[in-house]
Amino acid sequence: MLGGLVRCGRCGRRLQPIYSSKAGRLRYMCWRNAIDYGTPVCMSLSGAVLDTFVTEQILQVLQPAALELSLATE
Repeated sequence: MLGGLVRCGRCGRRLQPIYSSKAGRLRYMCWRNAIDYGTPVCMSLSGAVLDTFVTEQILQVLQPAALELSLATE
């Protein structure tokens, strides 16, 4: 859901969505410097946790507008 939108807090590069081949689990990783310069990966985090958090935040923000629209259609 967030591929290309989330940036690394250390280097500012975009986090790459990575899916594990075994379980199909999503992770967001910043590994550009690791690829280019052989340094450790900046960061890696669970995609499921991040996607769930962002989805909840979006729905919370949109809830008043949905209620207003619902009341307007009655």
